[in-house]
Amino acid sequence: EVWRQLWRVLERSDCIVQILDARNPRFYLSQDLRKYACDELGRPMLVLVNKSDYLTAKQRKAWHEYLVEENIEHVFFSAYEEQAKLDEEARKARAGEEEGGEGEEVEEEEAEAADSAEQSHDATDATTKGKEADIYGVRTPLTRAQLLEALPAFASRHDIVPSEEHNGGKVQFGMVGFPNVGKSSVINVLAGVSKHTHGLVRVGVAAQPGKTRHFQTLHLPDRDDVLLCDCPGL
Repeated sequence: EVWRQLWRVLERSDCIVQILDARNPRFYLSQDLRKYACDELGRPMLVLVNKSDYLTAKQRKAWHEYLVEENIEHVFFSAYEEQAKLDEEARKARAGEEEGGEGEEVEEEEAEAADSAEQSHDATDATTKGKEADIYGVRTPLTRAQLLEALPAFASRHDIVPSEEHNGGKVQFGMVGFPNVGKSSVINVLAGVSKHTHGLVRVGVAAQPGKTRHFQTLHLPDRDDVLLCDCPGL
């Protein structure tokens, strides 16, 4: 049944994201799956190296050079760090609401801070243009916002045209990976889910393998061009 779910995810997705554990990327990289998805199905695959906060910038650079040499498109990410940011933002907003309507002020402050951070990031990009490693998250793992930009950019590079009929014009990314690489955590971060928020679908996270048993599709609250398809662990 797990294999059946995997095949369904691979066949219905426009792009595949294989998630690895940064502590041993080669061990968690399924070359057979990559070959099948890319060569047999013609689906481009992006490798997402999760838990990259465990690595130093020097180690990420070494893995980056290895993956480039192997012709594997990749990014470095830390669901743990980005989840902590989401939880803190949601906690502040909720605390403001409980104190009597101050939540709106908190949200406005956070929005202003986000705009400022985005402008700062744009300025940084402008000054570091041409430094290839920056777009991979080598010096610092990509943020949630950067990863949300990287996914459609990846699809665009591979000339992916989403189906209006089946996915409503959204590019569907099949999220796959071995158990405990943090696949569900990555999906929750992309979905903007926090333990302090309500009304958003949260993917189950557990230490034991096999928490995800059936594929499920998730729409992102702040992107209308991306759709995620979660798959049982390999």
